[in-house]
Amino acid sequence: MAVIEINITGLDKIEAALENMPIRASRQIMRTGLKFATFIWQREMESRVRQGWHHAKGKNAQRQFGFIANHVETKVTVKSDLEGTAGVGPAKSAFWAKFLEFGTSKAPAYPFIRAAFESRKQDVLDEFIIETKAALEREGMKLE
Repeated sequence: MAVIEINITGLDKIEAALENMPIRASRQIMRTGLKFATFIWQREMESRVRQGWHHAKGKNAQRQFGFIANHVETKVTVKSDLEGTAGVGPAKSAFWAKFLEFGTSKAPAYPFIRAAFESRKQDVLDEFIIETKAALEREGMKLE
């Protein structure tokens, strides 16, 4: 899976508030902010992916429509130094999504991951700020 790294700067008030809290609470607030923010990318990918019938193999296999769209997942991790990562993309069970994204020698590309990222990156940043501030306010820390 391709990794895109984003360093968010300029959120000094939020960073200071998180550093002045117990580490467990600040990690939870960061996790909440990242989870809600990356949900935007998840929904965008689900709506952009080219959908079709998936023919599963094996006993009791059934046809499923929109398998990749139903298997876009998010994973959020926050370390003790308040460095967080969030991954959004198709699950391992939808491994052929990479062939849709990049194409093959016999099939054209239908990019949906990069398109979702580019079209909604500002919305994700805004949502992270809103959700993190809201979580801080629930903990009793008022930010302007």
